[in-house]
Amino acid sequence: MSDAVLPRPPAPRWTRRRVDVLMQVSLVIFGALLAFGFGQWKDQRNEDARARVALDGIRADVRANRDEVERARPYHEALAARFEQLRQRGAAQPAWTDFPQRLLSPARVVSTA
Repeated sequence: MSDAVLPRPPAPRWTRRRVDVLMQVSLVIFGALLAFGFGQWKDQRNEDARARVALDGIRADVRANRDEVERARPYHEALAARFEQLRQRGAAQPAWTDFPQRLLSPARVVSTA
């Protein structure tokens, strides 16, 4: 008998094909997951930007509306004080001269975000 070592037979062809297919499928899945993650990141970034714009608009509207309400406030406070004086004097109803800016001078709150 000889001590010669017999050559090892090559790996079956179907095993190499399985590895190749598995590798390709893995790369496709990884690419799809990467694309999905990027899409989600981009959508979240856009949503955050829209939220910042909306909040800035709301803040600006609140400031504008607050200024308008503050403009109308002194007139209504004076009107309330005048009504209290008339009530204390026993007047049945105020006269039209008690309303220098008509009956009410509402704040023109027209800004809405």
